[in-house]
Amino acid sequence: MGRLEYEWGDTAKLARIIIECLNHAEIEIVDQTHSFPSFAKQIKAFRAFHNVLVIDKGDNCEPSNFAYDLNNPDAANAIRIIEQELEKAPTAEGMANLCDLYLRGGNLQRAKETADRALSLWSENASLLMAAYGVAIKQNDASAKVNYLERILQIEPDNVAMQHAMEQARAELKQLGDASLE
Repeated sequence: MGRLEYEWGDTAKLARIIIECLNHAEIEIVDQTHSFPSFAKQIKAFRAFHNVLVIDKGDNCEPSNFAYDLNNPDAANAIRIIEQELEKAPTAEGMANLCDLYLRGGNLQRAKETADRALSLWSENASLLMAAYGVAIKQNDASAKVNYLERILQIEPDNVAMQHAMEQARAELKQLGDASLE
């Protein structure tokens, strides 16, 4: 019995190391002292089956979503591929994700253009409205925040987080209005 527990512990430890390697970019953002094995950036995918762990070897140099850099060649290539696919078969959710990637990468202008173009096609899509709301937050545009939140709450009236965000956005808009009267 003791031997089986020991082997499971080794397998679980190996799986954890592999998952950490797979997600090295995210871990490095929060813990810059974390050390990884030399092969960390060569683990592209990891799958687990009954009694089998499968590791796909390949390039894993994409930047973290928490520090997304559109100048990184892997990120730029990913954006190009997403744009090409969305040109062939656009979807509201795909456009919302592209908008989010532009926001994460700091390209506010492309994020806004993407959100505006997509909302012209799918004006009542919650994912797109959330993406546009994210743009409004980055632009510090109180009236746009209220507009998008009102539209989101028409679709999801019981969304407590959005109700709270709406209260904050209206208070911000009121404060801006009061400041302009002074």
